[in-house]
Amino acid sequence: MNALKFSEFYKGSFEDIGYELYFVKDTDSKAMYIGISRNSIWHRWFGGGASHMDINASGKLFGTSNIGRVIERRIPSSWDWMIELWTKEDCLRELDEMLEGRNTSRINIETLEPFMINKFMPLYNVMHGGGGHEDPLTTKKLDDAYKKLFK
Repeated sequence: MNALKFSEFYKGSFEDIGYELYFVKDTDSKAMYIGISRNSIWHRWFGGGASHMDINASGKLFGTSNIGRVIERRIPSSWDWMIELWTKEDCLRELDEMLEGRNTSRINIETLEPFMINKFMPLYNVMHGGGGHEDPLTTKKLDDAYKKLFK
């Protein structure tokens, strides 16, 4: 596992090989978001297309996903958040008790992601996290926004 400040992660000055899961935590180590990428995690965040964040014509970074918009709204404090880069093996070690009795050699990262989300209950993962999620910055229920989007 490799832990970086979000500002360091943004610079991309690290070896982005072998990591498949990312875990974002705020400055109080509160779980904010867990996601996966089969390729480059940096590219998943800043590579355009379906990335979490992008840069507009004037060079300003902006969020293109829910967690990307949260980070954008909280700049500059979110630059001090941590992003942990995990390998499949890191996840298997963390989830050892939860996976007891399973053939872990046949488990892929897509299977492990919901287990990690259920274990750590990140604030902005609503798909596998369950329950109500409130954005502490706006004190607005995110579940209401999702209901409107998926009517």
